[in-house]
Amino acid sequence: MRAYTDIRAARMLSTDEACYLACAFHCQQCIEKAIKGFLLMETGNLYDGHNLTWLCKKACAYDGAFTEFLDESVFLNSFYISTRYPTDVPFVLTRSQIEKAVAMATDMYNFILDTIFDEDDEDKTPRALSDRKG
Repeated sequence: MRAYTDIRAARMLSTDEACYLACAFHCQQCIEKAIKGFLLMETGNLYDGHNLTWLCKKACAYDGAFTEFLDESVFLNSFYISTRYPTDVPFVLTRSQIEKAVAMATDMYNFILDTIFDEDDEDKTPRALSDRKG
């Protein structure tokens, strides 16, 4: 999955404060691509758009467990435009926000990956490493 390279990039960029906006964008992109991949597998249709909350709600129709990630989709969705284009008010992210974004994207990515692939699927895309305990 192309989402894997986004979550890897996000983790690398999260270590440099100058790259926080790029990190947040890659978190958003990871989940956009992962949800679209899930929807493509379920429906055979490629969904257009970048709104993670809308995409997550579409995914809920096929797997109710996606409802657990609606809050995450709202948080990550906020990074699509604000991290890429100039804003009238400076958009600055804190270390805490970046850690939250990377953790959310990692958890959501791994959930989607587990939903798409069987445990013993040899073609399974690698899981994202998680810093969370438990």
